Amino acid sequence: ARAPERQPLPHDERLLRLEDGVPVVADKTGRRVMHAAALDDLAALEREMMSIGSYYIHKFECASVSEVEHLAVDRIGVLHDLYVSEVWFNAEKCDLLQVYLEIYEHTADPLERRDLEQRMVDVMATRPRLNLEEDSYFTDAYSASICTLNARSALLRGLLSHQISSERAVAGAPRRLLQLRTKLPPGMAARAR
Repeated sequence: ARAPERQPLPHDERLLRLEDGVPVVADKTGRRVMHAAALDDLAALEREMMSIGSYYIHKFECASVSEVEHLAVDRIGVLHDLYVSEVWFNAEKCDLLQVYLEIYEHTADPLERRDLEQRMVDVMATRPRLNLEEDSYFTDAYSASICTLNARSALLRGLLSHQISSERAVAGAPRRLLQLRTKLPPGMAARAR
């Protein structure tokens, strides 16, 4: 996916962050706004989840036909596993996007900001890589993707923290030098200049 041309929110909408950390778009009266594109994305995600669930249910049913006993598929269990995995996966994507947004806020270069915008769009478009050839359950692919997103978040958070502390140390060096000069005895302060 490509980053769309940057367009600000309409004048009557603004991005808010609630107490629980969930960002929402609200109009000027404070009412929450749900865009049609978000609803379309939700419908597409629901279709994809139904396809994944149906595939794994069918795969298990076909495998159990060849056995002596015909095992029943726990359809509710499969859907529950899929829902929990999807929620966890999207929560990790949200955490990674929060780190990218913080990096974006500290970036002044327009080209770097554009690169970060594209990286955020790429994260939003990320999906778990399901291996349909193996006999593994879909939760394995979700777990691997979640671990990858978590590792990226931790790495970027560490780099950002290091960058901020380094910049603070550099910015504070002249101030510390000035403080040292003012603490020296009068004769020593004149020689330090």
